[in-house]
Amino acid sequence: MNSNDTPPPSPDRIRDLAAKLRRLAADPAATVGERIAAGRRLHSMMTRHGLTAADLDSDQLVECMLTFDHPADERVVTQIILHILNRRDVVGRFSKSWISFQCTPTDRADIMEAWDHYRPLLQEARATAKAIKRKMIREANAIERGVPVAFVHKFNIFSEAPPNESGRAMTAKEWDAAMRAFRAIEDLEGESWHKKAGRVGPGQLQLAAG
Repeated sequence: MNSNDTPPPSPDRIRDLAAKLRRLAADPAATVGERIAAGRRLHSMMTRHGLTAADLDSDQLVECMLTFDHPADERVVTQIILHILNRRDVVGRFSKSWISFQCTPTDRADIMEAWDHYRPLLQEARATAKAIKRKMIREANAIERGVPVAFVHKFNIFSEAPPNESGRAMTAKEWDAAMRAFRAIEDLEGESWHKKAGRVGPGQLQLAAG
């Protein structure tokens, strides 16, 4: 694998990043500007996530609750938790709109940040899926309406009389739906009906396919 194929490094977890910033802020070999910038970034990160200095080193478990917008989103939320905690299962309380479990304060901050990142993307993905679903339903309904036309063509149910030009011609969309319906029923088993012909005489009945 060449250097261009090397995946980018994963971002630091909050606890790891805080430890690096604290070391840099206290490093006498760093410049004053570097130490001040590290201290400010650390303070900003702790404020954004509601963390204290004690939380950064704490292994004490605290309650974490994540709410979501659709019952099916539980799978995504669960996978985020498993990914960050590096576990195979989540022990906690579940409902159709939230998950509650325990983890360390910094793990909670990581999980909340990840969910805040993915939640709007998931909402966008669901909106896209709904739009596709509506389009597919419209197309399916159009194909269903095209079945009678497809059926007539499949079994050649046409009059031999001259065509009536006064009838409304099918639109391009109607014709497309009819052709798609034709493909849908092309494997339909059955033969065209043929009228019967023959003679009826005394004591006999002779019928033959017309």
